[in-house]
Amino acid sequence: MRYAYDFVLLDKENRKYTGDGASELDYYGFNKDVYAAGNGKVVYASNDHKDDKSFDVTKLKKNPLELYGNCIGIQHKNGAISIYGHLKQNSLMVKMGDSVVSGQKIAAIGVSGSSFFPHLHFEVRTSIMNAAEGLPSYFSNIYALESNMKIKSGFVETGSIMLTK
Repeated sequence: MRYAYDFVLLDKENRKYTGDGASELDYYGFNKDVYAAGNGKVVYASNDHKDDKSFDVTKLKKNPLELYGNCIGIQHKNGAISIYGHLKQNSLMVKMGDSVVSGQKIAAIGVSGSSFFPHLHFEVRTSIMNAAEGLPSYFSNIYALESNMKIKSGFVETGSIMLTK
């Protein structure tokens, strides 16, 4: 999806995990809190996928969001929908129909669905369906890893490696 982002927690040496990384518990991001990016209404919530890096490909025909495992979709006032994927099993703190506010804790990072390691998949799109168009997201107080340049506020290109400090 265009304008989709994967957020990975790193240590001071930019490592994703401690030890050999064989267990999801080795990863700094596993079970860390996920917060709503903006106010809205929960239009999709899936909470029962195991944190085992697998998904049933045959289910994609009925529900393209199966790819993301445990997942939340929040529709915002402007009609855009933010998607939070690869969430930890049974960590969702919201359900379909709930209203959420910006900064509200909604789940925890997991490794459900088509995920090689614990991270948060985030995107904003025009629809909950796969025919949706991706929409750009704007971030604040982040650093471009390649240049170590601070971005106070702005758009981040897909594929850029960014850090928060």
